[in-house]
Amino acid sequence: MKYLPKFPQRSLMSQGVLYRPLQDVEVYVEDEDSETFYGELLSRLVAPDIRICRVIPLGGRTNVLKECYTYADSHPVLFIIDGDLPWVSGQESLSHPNLFVNPCYCVENYLICEHAMTEVAYENSGKQPKDTIQKMIAWPSMVAEIKDILVALFCEFAVAHQLESGLKTTSYGFTSVCTQKNGGPIFDRAKADALQKEIREKIQAKTEPALYRSALETVRCRVAALNDPLDAVSGKDFLLPLVMFTIRRVAHGKVELNSLPLRLARHCLLEKLEPLRNELRRVATKTTKMPNSNLYETDDSHGCAFSATGFGGAVRETVRSKRRKQSKSHKARRGRVFRSRP
Repeated sequence: MKYLPKFPQRSLMSQGVLYRPLQDVEVYVEDEDSETFYGELLSRLVAPDIRICRVIPLGGRTNVLKECYTYADSHPVLFIIDGDLPWVSGQESLSHPNLFVNPCYCVENYLICEHAMTEVAYENSGKQPKDTIQKMIAWPSMVAEIKDILVALFCEFAVAHQLESGLKTTSYGFTSVCTQKNGGPIFDRAKADALQKEIREKIQAKTEPALYRSALETVRCRVAALNDPLDAVSGKDFLLPLVMFTIRRVAHGKVELNSLPLRLARHCLLEKLEPLRNELRRVATKTTKMPNSNLYETDDSHGCAFSATGFGGAVRETVRSKRRKQSKSHKARRGRVFRSRP
């Protein structure tokens, strides 16, 4: 079978209704590729206090915003979108009680940290001690090498977006700042610097110099004020591939870009996700029991927060649990009847 069947766009929101007996908050995100590691992150972030059994992708930022602003149900829900270039440029002005904008370029930025890289490389190596792996990664040196030039590049991207220049920006991808060597691709500072200058010249060719300088200064000041300016760089298109190349070099093993986000999500530090945790807690406090909710008595070991048994297993377990209780109640009633007979 070449293609797996997909839910039609109009039915995606109905999946949340299906999972309501098993979770306290419905969570909708942008990309299908982020569903699994988003689930891992949220499980680590709020379980077992808040049950989330399924993160549902809606197929893009536009779809998430559309469903968010037309959502009329009373059930607790949170729609999550990435910051992207509007957030980097400071133009993001979206506000809705059910909407959360990640305070970084994209959700993948949450995954990038020394601890997670070390753990994944350690698992991949299977031979080197963890402290040796950490030294080989040399996180401070890696950040020092890429930070200023990539941040400067994304400031230019943000200006291009803000001034509606129509120029190609993040779609250049990581290959635009890497060079192939014998040991694999490595970050090429000269290529990144050349790309930055190219973008700058193209913007200036379409914009008044004073307007360009003003927009660039505004963006630079905003990014410089961030706790981590690397949050203004696309984690998905630029930082994750660089992390993958580093782990391959250190662990001398194969690391796939498709599986890397999930592996990092299992180990990344959660401090950056504190605003998201707080928002989920705020939304969850509005939880009200659904009619006949007593029919869905989910055992926490089976039905909470991304259980290993999944949705089907959780439903089967709740049905079994209900039947066991009904059976015990029926036997107890029969016992009372028999004992009351002369």
